[in-house]
Amino acid sequence: MKRYAVWFFLLMKRTIKKPAFLLFLVFSLVCILAMNRLEQGEKSETVIGIVLSGQEETTPEETTQEETTQEETTQAENIKWQETFWKLLQRQDGILEFKSYEDADALILAIKKEEIDCGFVLPEDFATKVQENDWQESITVYESSESRMTEFAKERIACAAFTLYAEESYVNYIEQSDSFPESEEILTFAKEAYQSHLVDGSTFSFAYQKEENHGEEVHQPDVSAGFPLRGILAICIFLSGMCGLLTDWDDRREKRFVRITPNWMTTAVNIWIPTIYTSLMALLALTLTGKIGKPGKELISLLVYQFLIVWYCSIIRLILRKQETIAVSIPILTLAALICCPVWIRLALYVPLFAVLEKLFPVTYYLMMAA
Repeated sequence: MKRYAVWFFLLMKRTIKKPAFLLFLVFSLVCILAMNRLEQGEKSETVIGIVLSGQEETTPEETTQEETTQEETTQAENIKWQETFWKLLQRQDGILEFKSYEDADALILAIKKEEIDCGFVLPEDFATKVQENDWQESITVYESSESRMTEFAKERIACAAFTLYAEESYVNYIEQSDSFPESEEILTFAKEAYQSHLVDGSTFSFAYQKEENHGEEVHQPDVSAGFPLRGILAICIFLSGMCGLLTDWDDRREKRFVRITPNWMTTAVNIWIPTIYTSLMALLALTLTGKIGKPGKELISLLVYQFLIVWYCSIIRLILRKQETIAVSIPILTLAALICCPVWIRLALYVPLFAVLEKLFPVTYYLMMAA
């Protein structure tokens, strides 16, 4: 056992002393940090003002106790919806930042001072209008002649409003579905679960298609835009493991470790060692950029990913056999992984063929584990 430990240590020392590999690690880290810094610098958010309740005055009228109670219930529901609506706006990522104002006058003053790009005033009965699908004309929009982000802000508000509208469709589905028994407790539980998980990103979502799809429920994963740090790091680790195949070819050709270990172990270790160093570089990059997750989950994901790369490259070694073929396949497979895997964008959402192709590379499985 001591002999194998010394052998493994010497191979690690040999790998890190290679100038090309050291340059690869340093260059990758510097480029990733620079690209992340550039991305952070470009995220200059535009502030959008919003008033969550209108200033409509109601004339005093003689009302019964029942009407008063119903009005209080409706008002409480509207307030609850407005709070949920605000949380939905805050949850969405992008170049827009929403800021709340007490009334329309404060909103208009902020626009004049150029503190915000534009502003929106929602009516007090916003929840009711959303349920009746009559909310678009009820929102008052304020903008200056220099406003440029009004249309984008409208899309964000429409997205949040549609999410609120989806609750009614969800409740109707529970009531009308034969899969659920007719019970008030089940309906109450479903509504509370929807409200509690609506804004934390853990719930499902409905995508309503045209009539010819027969109202089927479609799940559409989010496609994150921007600099995909973790995906690029996964490609770097994958590339380092592939390059380990060339080192293994030299060791086999010169029969350096025939008396110490069998060939399959030499191949596995030669592939594994570069991924260890690159994984450490990835952990450092994630830490410096502040995008590292739970340490335990990160380590487990990387260890499993390293095992997948060793297994994957060992199969490539058995299939290709020749050093020249392996050398040519490294940039091809790396580029294919960069395109097929969800590094920049998940093409499987648009082209079904990529749903199969992305599963042919270990990069995809790491991104799924680390998500």
